Amino acid sequence: MKKTLLLLKVIIFFIYCTISAQNLVLNNDFETNGGSLDNWQYTSGTTLTASGGDSYATIAGENGVLYQKITNITPGLPYQCTMNFKSLVLKQTTGFGFAIEKGTPLSIPMFTIGATNLRDFCNNNSGLWTQLDTATGTTESNGSISYKYSVTIPAGATAIYICIGTKGATAKLELNTVSFQQDSNTKEVTFLIQNTSGNPITGATVAIEGFPAPLYTDATGQVKAVLSVGTNYTYTVQKDYYQIKTAILAVIASTATVPVTLSDLVEVKDVQTRISQYGDNVTPYPIYGHFWNSGLNFTPTMNQKIVNNFDYIIGGGDVSGIKNSSLNVNTLKAIDDKFQVINYQGGWSQKASSLTNQEMNLLYYRVGTLNTAISAATTSIVINAPSDNKGKGLVASEANNFTTWIRIGGELMKLTFVSSKTIYPITVTVERGLAGTTAVDHAVNATVTAPLYTTIPVEGGNNSNLSYFDPVFGPRLNRMKKSAIDNALLYNQDGIWIDILVGLLDAKSMVGGTYTLWNHDKEQVFSSIDINLKTKDAMKDIYNGFYARLGYYPVIYGNNVLYDQSYTTSSRGYIMEKTTEHPRGLDGFCHENSWGHMSDDSGAIDNDGNPVSTTDIFRVLSKYNNGRFLEWYMGNTWINNCKAIALLAQRELPNQPMTINAGFKNQWFAYDLTNQQRYDFNKYSYASYLLSVHVNSQNKISSRMGISPMTVDVSGNIDVTVEPFFTYDIGVPTQTNTYTNFTNYRVGSQNLYARKFSKGLVLVNPFSSNMTQTVLISDITGSTTEVYLDPENSNQVVTAVQLNSRESKLLLKATSLSTVENLVNPKVVLYPNPATEVLSLKFSENINPFSESETIEVYNLNGALVQKTQNRMLNNTVHLNISSLESGTYLIKVKGVKEVLKFIKI
Repeated sequence: MKKTLLLLKVIIFFIYCTISAQNLVLNNDFETNGGSLDNWQYTSGTTLTASGGDSYATIAGENGVLYQKITNITPGLPYQCTMNFKSLVLKQTTGFGFAIEKGTPLSIPMFTIGATNLRDFCNNNSGLWTQLDTATGTTESNGSISYKYSVTIPAGATAIYICIGTKGATAKLELNTVSFQQDSNTKEVTFLIQNTSGNPITGATVAIEGFPAPLYTDATGQVKAVLSVGTNYTYTVQKDYYQIKTAILAVIASTATVPVTLSDLVEVKDVQTRISQYGDNVTPYPIYGHFWNSGLNFTPTMNQKIVNNFDYIIGGGDVSGIKNSSLNVNTLKAIDDKFQVINYQGGWSQKASSLTNQEMNLLYYRVGTLNTAISAATTSIVINAPSDNKGKGLVASEANNFTTWIRIGGELMKLTFVSSKTIYPITVTVERGLAGTTAVDHAVNATVTAPLYTTIPVEGGNNSNLSYFDPVFGPRLNRMKKSAIDNALLYNQDGIWIDILVGLLDAKSMVGGTYTLWNHDKEQVFSSIDINLKTKDAMKDIYNGFYARLGYYPVIYGNNVLYDQSYTTSSRGYIMEKTTEHPRGLDGFCHENSWGHMSDDSGAIDNDGNPVSTTDIFRVLSKYNNGRFLEWYMGNTWINNCKAIALLAQRELPNQPMTINAGFKNQWFAYDLTNQQRYDFNKYSYASYLLSVHVNSQNKISSRMGISPMTVDVSGNIDVTVEPFFTYDIGVPTQTNTYTNFTNYRVGSQNLYARKFSKGLVLVNPFSSNMTQTVLISDITGSTTEVYLDPENSNQVVTAVQLNSRESKLLLKATSLSTVENLVNPKVVLYPNPATEVLSLKFSENINPFSESETIEVYNLNGALVQKTQNRMLNNTVHLNISSLESGTYLIKVKGVKEVLKFIKI
């Protein structure tokens, strides 16, 4: 029985026209000359198959790609593409799409990862990619499986690429036929947009669901579109400072004009930066979680756990992270209306294919100065070395691969010849007035610049789709603003989390060396304050643009790797300051990799690529020995990071340190480490955070700690874990050193940092060597009457400590004498601890006097029951066989015993 699947995507920029429909795809059924792939471009993952007199294309494997360029198209006309498949085996990014060519032929990427490259090619060239069902291994065979989409060719287009591809070893598509022809059953419709007074609204955006580009009204408030008769369209009309209007239009033969009235915008809510108070959540100090894993099941239980413990969550990706289909933002907000869901926005690396007409907005660095003055007609230019010898080196454009250029003032020039890459003076041949700029005269010593790269040009390197560094005040700005609006409208999310807001991660010169940034607005070297002010201007643009559409402000968090050790208008933290010119400071700055880093690079470098002393870093190998490891920051790196966090915390700015890197590598943190490794590192990080935190007189805490809370059980199921130490009621600090005197928390010359709290004590050894001497708790606290308990060791009284390297402790202060007496004489003692095969539990005389056996339940740190046994008691002692347990830390529950029983299996 044939099975028909229909996927309809309507992508329109219509004007009215009528022509007879004909298939424009050459060799659409692969039957030419008895069967071939003639007129198609394809990779080695695509072959021709013949069966029963029928020929079809088999697209398979990691890099299966099939596409055809169609040039006999007319801009403004609607077309329809239909694909009929014989069978499907779907995986990862397998799917289909199209790309639009406008004048300049597109640079075709190397299809080393099949549909993933093809998807990017489509999405970066005014097109669309449709990912098919991701059910791995699902096969639909021996049927006619039809997929269809509509597209109107935009103005200026000269060609369209019809693309189909696979990704994944088992992915396979058997394609029978492809057709691409004009959709003739259309009707011209006029949208008339007015305000409540009946006046036309110029420049209103009319977006029809699924369109790749919106329509804009003219001076009369009108815009025309050709729509398919018999189709229902959802459309949205927007204009700054008017309320958004969304409706459904059913197009019939008589549809002519669609009148839309927009009302004035009203403020719908007042959104302020959230500054938490001690004890707002189950976790007394505020924390947030970053989620990049797909497969998280946001059940009611998990939703409650997330809201109880976190102020907000961030994540990224369309099919993973916080856009997981089971996530319901409204459900989380129903539990706590202050709870925030924020979407990650990367994209500081901008591909050349998406920079058309935006080249002037990129960030440029100095590569030299003009040796002599040149006229507007000069094409041979001599360039002297830059004065600081930074940014040296030029690479000429390579035909059919990449284009390189230089900039002088407001003119771009294509490099067609370079006498030497790095030896100055360099003579270059150029094409003047690149990308629509105008060729003009330039004076001697004029500064020559080049765009900042993230993928440098390499001759013969097949890197045709070069990437350039794109700051948030560059072409990236409009993408960020649109994304913030779309996330709020489509997902009811609260805002965006912008990666690399200030900084130059992965930025390179044309030959990969050092460079000096150049500010073409002032024609001088870019200063740190210039970058900060331009970034604050960009934030103001996003805030105000969002408000103009929705009537309230979004939440915007920024991310960078490190902060400065001092605070001025040139410091990164200045982005959070509210000023007269910028009345809305950034809602929060995430200090990524505060105390560690997940990596697969074994070199002695930190996250910024700088050398790290072996006394400043310790690598914990993955339990799978797959070359991945967790770096613990220690010594000076630890001290400097904590000082930077304390600096902003004490200024009461929304500073948000993060335990490790925030991106996809936190999946490694979930999968590649043992539970014990994660537990120990998170406690080390939390103790370090508490040393750096600031609580004001109203118990407000401006700094929040970010953690990677995903864990994976032995069956591969993903869960969210918040370790118990995050919930300890440790109180507020009673001891505070200014950030400049952070090292005063060190206890003498011992490898020990300590800070006193109203209800507890925080201890950390952030050094590469163990403590060599015991330190009395009374010497740290200055009190001989206060008693401190270790909640992770059966609440035993601690009178002295001698910590190993990277060990931390959070001790709680005993509140009464009776509490101390009960804890000094516990009802049960565990030994040996740690244990390997057998753990013994020695009970006091008066527990369960009529019982000859005890039911003992063992739980892991995620709260899951892993062992339950009925054990015989002999001489008030039970011997528990733990040989089947994995190495790690466990909790024991025994009837009649309220104290926390914890042991370590080795």
